[in-house]
Amino acid sequence: MKPGKISEPVLKRSVIRTIKYITDEIPAKAAPGNDAVIADSEGIVAAVSTAGLYMSEENLFFDCKCAILNGMNNIAAKGGRPFAVLMNIILPAGKLESDLRALTGSISRLCLRLKLQIAGGSTEVSVAVKSTIVSFTVLGHPAVVEESFESEGLENKYLYTEPAAVCRPGMDIVLTKRIGIMGTVMMLYEKRDELLTKFPESYLEKALEAEEEMSVCSEAAVAGGSGAAVMHDVSRGGIFAALWELAEITGRGVEAVIADIPVRQETIELCEFYGLNPYKLISGGSLLLVCSHGNDITDRLRRRGISATVIGKLTENNDKVVIQNGEKRYLEPPKGDEIYKVIGNKKR
Repeated sequence: MKPGKISEPVLKRSVIRTIKYITDEIPAKAAPGNDAVIADSEGIVAAVSTAGLYMSEENLFFDCKCAILNGMNNIAAKGGRPFAVLMNIILPAGKLESDLRALTGSISRLCLRLKLQIAGGSTEVSVAVKSTIVSFTVLGHPAVVEESFESEGLENKYLYTEPAAVCRPGMDIVLTKRIGIMGTVMMLYEKRDELLTKFPESYLEKALEAEEEMSVCSEAAVAGGSGAAVMHDVSRGGIFAALWELAEITGRGVEAVIADIPVRQETIELCEFYGLNPYKLISGGSLLLVCSHGNDITDRLRRRGISATVIGKLTENNDKVVIQNGEKRYLEPPKGDEIYKVIGNKKR
């Protein structure tokens, strides 16, 4: 199999179909696009999400940052508030204790800034790996919806966990911030020297400002209390994959307008440099919302300093469509992420 997220057909036939045990303590079952889970057991509620790594050993700490933020974003999209993380580290033989201390120290300082408690995990040395592997499990408390939005079908105090029951044709699809945020920053870290042959350093520094936008926790907190029926973070596979997954989650068709999907000019130019499609580029930092009154939510987000745009709507059929220059294009099942054309050939 190719590097990156496995395709939806492989996920369905070789992962999801193997899952046999079902418990009422988990309201939502494993499914494409279901990146986090809310579990309720004896009054204790926690949202759990796991994220791994993407890049090279040289950028291991930034890789860890992306992984933690992905986990946090998955939880935020479930209406949760991240509060803790479990960290698992596998070191190759020959690594020094000083290497381990430097890595864990950096992660600890990052978690302090993110207000995440490092709650535990495991650390080991293995001859089976050639470079360090770190994975994170992020935990969160489901956030309480503070206001009543009966018109959205939100009947319990948590963000609704059965999207198909509350999503109707004609509901708006809203996108926060801009696509390609995380992919842009990953290219800047992994390919900086190469990019300097084409772009001035000042231009790359400006593009790097996108690193501050890779979390969706703020907009998820606003949207979750503003009548959003569904939230889904845009991650691997980019906006096209996220729209496909949104259709799977809601049980509806989707229709989005390409011209309405915001993207940074720097993202466009870096993608052109490497021949990448920005609409299929990892986009951690953007959030898709489904709601009845998209303009109301975008206004509320903008008042909080968060850009948001209505980019489409849910439809009656199961078609997954984007409109470009007045013509309809049908989306294909996600097959990977464009970022791996740039950074995906390095073995761990």
